[in-house]
Amino acid sequence: GLSMADIEKKSDQAIQEAIDRGSLEPIDCFSSQSPISNGPSSSPTTTVDGLRDCDQGVEINKYSDDAVKESQQNVALLRGILDSKTNAATLAAGELQDATEEFYAAKEEAEAADRANNNAQEAANQAALTARMNREHADTSRRRIDTVEKMVQQCRDSAASSEGFSITALTEKKISEQRAKEAESRAQRA
Repeated sequence: GLSMADIEKKSDQAIQEAIDRGSLEPIDCFSSQSPISNGPSSSPTTTVDGLRDCDQGVEINKYSDDAVKESQQNVALLRGILDSKTNAATLAAGELQDATEEFYAAKEEAEAADRANNNAQEAANQAALTARMNREHADTSRRRIDTVEKMVQQCRDSAASSEGFSITALTEKKISEQRAKEAESRAQRA
């Protein structure tokens, strides 16, 4: 596009060309007489720089059609560029909005995944603790079962031993009873 310096330069050139062709008459900065005077600013060689020093400005009777067309073309070109840039900015803003929405959606998904991961890890830790406790209970139960089985075996052994003693005692009782009867019978015979 055109910068302010380029526009000013083209404007200066167009004014100078109009002065050179005689279609632009400078206004005398030093007198209040008509624009055409015998003063220094009315000479045909008046330059645009000389006009800038003047407070009154210039009167333009006829402006170059080419300069007007070129200015219109420049304005149309600038409007086209502006429209293009506006469309590009609108598209970029839309893409930014979409990207922002995607970012926040992904952020929410990541936070949800983190929460799920933390929950799963907590559940796994709890399950591991429960499994450890169950294993300790199982080990304790096994030791108790072993102890009870030993006690049962001791009771069986004691019962068997008691049964043996019982049989022996019964046998000895019978033998003692038999001997007592025999002794009684001998005592009665005697």
